[in-house]
Amino acid sequence: MRFLSSTWLSLSAFTPTLLLLALILHPQLGLWSWVLAGCGAVSVTLTVASVASLSRRQATPLESTSVRRRDTEVYAFTFASLLPIAPALLIDDAGSASVVSLGLTALLVMLHLRGGLFHLNALFALVGYRCYLVTGTNGDAHASAACAATGPTAVPTPLR
Repeated sequence: MRFLSSTWLSLSAFTPTLLLLALILHPQLGLWSWVLAGCGAVSVTLTVASVASLSRRQATPLESTSVRRRDTEVYAFTFASLLPIAPALLIDDAGSASVVSLGLTALLVMLHLRGGLFHLNALFALVGYRCYLVTGTNGDAHASAACAATGPTAVPTPLR
């Protein structure tokens, strides 16, 4: 199950990139661009529904010694994930542009999976979550387990 959830989280992180590539490369990809767009729409829907269902669960208290926001890493990842769009816009040969763009996207997805960077997901930020690096009392740092909702309806849980 861990493989499925990690793969889904990584693919959902690249949904904005895939949707933009489907739009830009539509003349070259034809029907496949609609398949990409459909997968992107399903991914966005599942991600938003999953995050919304998690917000109704009671958070487990976490003993910590320090907390640091990691929003800048999410922004940097989002910018990096949009880099595969550049070849689609800049390369005149449609076939080469498609291969380079999709190849770069595949490389970034593999790095995301292998690096365990599941907390870096722009869709989470879009639905109101912020990422934090929480250092536990035992010295272990946890990032993916420390996303907290923000906004007018969020009730912050005090860290001990």
